[in-house]
Parts: sequence; C-alpha cells; structure tokens
Amino acid sequence: MSILKWYPAATVYDRLHGTAFDDLFQHFHRSLAAGNADTGGITPNIELLEKKDSFVLRVELPGVKKEDVDISVNLGVLKIAGEVKGDIEEGSECRCSERMYGKFLRTFELPSTVDADAIAAVHEDGILELCLPKRKEALVEEKRIKIA
Repeated sequence: MSILKWYPAATVYDRLHGTAFDDLFQHFHRSLAAGNADTGGITPNIELLEKKDSFVLRVELPGVKKEDVDISVNLGVLKIAGEVKGDIEEGSECRCSERMYGKFLRTFELPSTVDADAIAAVHEDGILELCLPKRKEALVEEKRIKIA
C-alpha cells in the first residue's frame, strides 16, 4: 500500500485536467512540428478593399520575409504561398508556444474586371499589399438617366 499526500485544494478532477491538458498540448505541438504538410494549419488573414480603379488585397504575414512569399496568377486564379519559419535558437528548448509555423497557401479567383498583367505587390511591416487594377473597359463612368 502506498501513501499519497493529500492536497485539499487539488481535486481528482484538477489533477486529471492538468494531465489531459499536458497530453493535448504535446499532441498539438507535435502536429505543428510535423510541418503542416497539408498547409491547413496556417491561414493568413486578409482584407479586401474596392476602389474606383482597383481592388486592394492586404494579407497579414507577421515575421515572414518577402523572400519566403511566392505570388502567381494562372487562369484567373491568384495564388499566395509561403512559409512561416520558426526562430527557436539552437540549444534552447521551447516550453510553450502559441505561434504557428509551416507553409501556407491562399488562392483567390479574380473577377474578369481585374487586369492580371498589371498586379503589383508591396511587403512592408508584416503586411503584403497587392494592388489589383481594374481593366480600362471596366472603368466606365456611371451615366445618370433623367426621369421623364
């Protein structure tokens, strides 16, 4: 028979909950360390604005260098791919991390009004901003019609 020390503030539920949380965190950490091969773990947030002559697409990419981002257009589909790389120093052990690492991929079907040949991108302060200019024929001015 073993003797267990009794802690009045810690119930059996509290002890099990702590263990279950530790197991869940370890599983979560392992799945992130696997590299998110399906790119399903990271989805950068976006913001899409429409101006008179263009669309502006902003993608949040904090900590991502512009060299780690690939932007392409093919058959009317805009593809933004890249990788969020970890920066844990050699010789250190991560005890807790809420950051996500791995590859990401976002695709957007462009409207026919966008001139794909004139798309421009700027990456600054963790924000990737793409200017998607509208085609000249899409820039018709609104014609007012008088009511008789």
